[in-house]
Amino acid sequence: PRGGARRFAHLTTRVIARPASGFRLATTVSTAGKFGPENDPAAGLALGTKGKPDNPLHAAVYPDVSYPAALTHGGHLRLGDQTLPLGLPSGTPVRLALTGEAADEGKVRLTLVATSPEGAELGRMQSVEPVNRLRGVAGVFAWKNTKNELATPEPEVFATFDGFTLDGAAVEKLPENAFGPILWTQYTDADGLLRLLAQFPPLEPDDAQKAVLEFQQEDGTWLKKAEAPIEPASSTALFEVKDWNAQRAMPYRVAYEWNGRTHYWEGSVRAEPDPTKPWNLGLFSCDHGGLFPLAELVKEVRERDPDILFYAGDQFYEHFGGFGYTRYPHEVARLDYLRKWYLFGWTNRHVLKDRPAVIIPDDHDVFQGNIWGQGGRPIPGQPVPPPNQVDTAKGGYAMAPDWVNLVERSQTGHLPPPADPRPVEQGIGVYFTAFPFGGVSFAVLEDRKFKVGPASDEARAGDRTLLGDRQVEFLDRWALDWRGGATMKVVLSQTIFAKPVTHAGEKLTRNKQDKDSNAWPVAGRNRALAAIRRSGAFSLHGDQHLALQMRHGLDEWEDAGVAFMGPATVAGYPRAWWPGGEPAAQPPMDKLLGRFPDDFGNKMTIDAVANPTDPSGWTKDPTALAMAKGSGYAIVGFDPAARTMTTHCYPLPYPIDPARLENGQYKGWPLTFSAAQNDARKPVGSLPELTFETDDPVVGVFDQASGELIYARRIKGRTFAAPVFAPGRYEVRSGADTPDRSAGVFAFPAQP
Repeated sequence: PRGGARRFAHLTTRVIARPASGFRLATTVSTAGKFGPENDPAAGLALGTKGKPDNPLHAAVYPDVSYPAALTHGGHLRLGDQTLPLGLPSGTPVRLALTGEAADEGKVRLTLVATSPEGAELGRMQSVEPVNRLRGVAGVFAWKNTKNELATPEPEVFATFDGFTLDGAAVEKLPENAFGPILWTQYTDADGLLRLLAQFPPLEPDDAQKAVLEFQQEDGTWLKKAEAPIEPASSTALFEVKDWNAQRAMPYRVAYEWNGRTHYWEGSVRAEPDPTKPWNLGLFSCDHGGLFPLAELVKEVRERDPDILFYAGDQFYEHFGGFGYTRYPHEVARLDYLRKWYLFGWTNRHVLKDRPAVIIPDDHDVFQGNIWGQGGRPIPGQPVPPPNQVDTAKGGYAMAPDWVNLVERSQTGHLPPPADPRPVEQGIGVYFTAFPFGGVSFAVLEDRKFKVGPASDEARAGDRTLLGDRQVEFLDRWALDWRGGATMKVVLSQTIFAKPVTHAGEKLTRNKQDKDSNAWPVAGRNRALAAIRRSGAFSLHGDQHLALQMRHGLDEWEDAGVAFMGPATVAGYPRAWWPGGEPAAQPPMDKLLGRFPDDFGNKMTIDAVANPTDPSGWTKDPTALAMAKGSGYAIVGFDPAARTMTTHCYPLPYPIDPARLENGQYKGWPLTFSAAQNDARKPVGSLPELTFETDDPVVGVFDQASGELIYARRIKGRTFAAPVFAPGRYEVRSGADTPDRSAGVFAFPAQP
């Protein structure tokens, strides 16, 4: 492999748990010409690798300390802090065999033997070490001191390894840590169509290029249902099963032939929730990565057992897993993306396998801090290859369109088909869509793709695009679509349509014109909220790293719907809502709630917030720091029969100041509200009461002159006197799941 800081290959399914019980590990290593004195190189065996937190998977990805048994420059043999000159020329294969056995109490005697390929002993070293120094993950490494590790686009061979063995009574087996060749699955089922995406590692040309989806029958046997090719760019296989019965649970497995045997990944497509009973959604976003693999969080989420998952974006950041990131060339950038994406899947695979999930990428998922996609165009004037620092405010995408498409395929390929599948500029695809689930109708938006860049020529000329015409028209169609007997509507998008952030950054300094938020452009924001309000939809978001619930105002305070943005799963860049205060002031909660204009003048009514703590008290411990910044996740409860929603906001299951909590949640939660609060315009009167032929029909009220939809709702019962918000003539339409039959035209005030 190419050498560099923290270049390890660890065996994750074995760990040296009891070093004094005895162990053996070995490999054959050959160094290459780049193994020079200028960068203090070493290559060989590593053991006792640990990380923070103490988890073998975390240690494998973020090794904090490790004990070496290796070759160094000049053919020296190294064991811990000792070296032994061997005088071997570079490129000579050397067999390294390390054994450990009990010595004095609490210590282990290590013996490292270097031999030639023919078995001749080249050197031998011994050392006695404390048990704790050797406990941990083991593997091989190729290390050198280097600056700007990713500056060279083509890898340079630094050292090669032939085989690796680890055994002995000290070794604990952890088969649950195996990862591959089927890495994980993610799926949705809606409108009778199951779409299941299976993720694979990068494949070689002679590997099998297809996979099989099987379902378990009542007698326990497995039936092949679908076969799919593995798309080479994203290394994913997309299975589609039509005429899907969502009312039953169905065990499944993906099968793949590799290395002479069939490998499986198993899960269960769960039954859609009963719309007459409450059910839950899990909300996650913005994982900074430092607490990978979040085993405690995954365990807690599985115990809470949400029925569907929403990952609102920033599934990872450019630094996720270390080593920075690579934009160019395309193949190296592809592998760099997949490496980061795999860590998301490794974290969440045991949650994803048994429940549907909406996953949407945000800016960092496409290697772009802040994104104004401006219809999919490239950033004007950007050179090729793109630099790491790009002027994203000019509007457009920094990365190549094929690369953006592979990101969207891997994250959104399992979603229901897009509502309007036409690609945008450069052939970049779209994924905005809608689907019914458990008596709730969901719309999935792409906040960033059409939004105008604030420093673009178009913005300077007055363009105020946010969602774009296509998505607003989609929202208008969706407002009339209540299929599946939906009684409530919910919008899922990356970020909130306001700027409820006043302070940001490691010192939480005052932050004003953040045009990355959906508070800007104001005209686009107002158009989007008006469209969302016509359907009476609640909205869920991530992105801001700050848990907060609010009610939007358009013309008046609180007239445009409830919005909730969950906390960052693991917060990196912190943000706070401190209106009129500085970090040290830590305003009391009653000063944080109520009516406020944001920095763009948008009306906000804040109902709950989970601010970070005063940064002057932060420590470098990654767990404590994440909790101080307000990390956590959310559970959103839906009761379609009662037409209510309840938001729950939880910290990560790590130690946290109890003063910030109430009943195990961040203070201010849970919060329950009714669907009616998502359109709180004050009516000036009502149209005549109408009686409809069906129970609980969908009723739409339209401006008779323009044909514009005023609102659509599923009413309770058969009678309804439609409220209106201004004098005029209105047409009322109704239907079982869409208002497609006219019930008449009426004037307000009534005309003789």
